[in-house]
Amino acid sequence: GKPMESHVHLKDGQMSVGKHVEYEPPATKLGPRVASGPARPSRRLHRMLPALPVHVGADAAGSSVTLQRWQDDQRDWRRLPAADIARSFAGQAAAAVQPINRLYPEHLRRSPEERRNFEGLVTAIAVGTMQACREREYWAPSADDPAATRVEVTRAP
Repeated sequence: GKPMESHVHLKDGQMSVGKHVEYEPPATKLGPRVASGPARPSRRLHRMLPALPVHVGADAAGSSVTLQRWQDDQRDWRRLPAADIARSFAGQAAAAVQPINRLYPEHLRRSPEERRNFEGLVTAIAVGTMQACREREYWAPSADDPAATRVEVTRAP
């Protein structure tokens, strides 16, 4: 017969005993399945691209986003353009880099509008992550990348 494995560990940390070298774990143990192809819109979500700036509100519509009612949001926050996110974070970082040596640095204080936009951005990213879990797919590195790869998650977290 074929030689036996001596100490191969499976994904769940279990020791494989008496399995041949050609053994492959069942499909459910393989993790996410990567499928190439263009980003396609979800069956449940609008084809409309979400846009920044957004703010946290009670309803998931218009320029408002909410964690409490994220399932009602018809915008696909997984498709938020990566360049918009980077630009928003860069704007926040640029505002904080002012070399002022004070006991109470006022340059770190944000205007109410800046705080509102930043809170909305972080909430939109969280909603997009929850949508990816619900839809069991996302695009890597991002949905707007021409070389995007659709990643289908076979199990929910």
